[in-house]
Amino acid sequence: MLIELTSGLAAVLPKTLVYYILLGIVHNYHIRFQYYLYLIFSLIGIVLTTLIVKRFLYGKLGKGTSNILYAIVKKSGFLPTTIGDSYEQY
Repeated sequence: MLIELTSGLAAVLPKTLVYYILLGIVHNYHIRFQYYLYLIFSLIGIVLTTLIVKRFLYGKLGKGTSNILYAIVKKSGFLPTTIGDSYEQY
């Protein structure tokens, strides 16, 4: 029950936040250069994503399930214990 609730909130909260930011930029506020906010928020998102990948994922970002399939085939299903571990260490 807790996992379903947490994953549901993890999906709904960012979507709702982005919706209200869009609503604020487009409809609620009449800022002279409000369309520059699209550029600013996009740049903030790119910078935050880059920082998260470099800081917490240590620059190792796999696509899809390739890391899991590699661990199943080559390493008898053993996955790294932390995000920063690599498969070459095992």
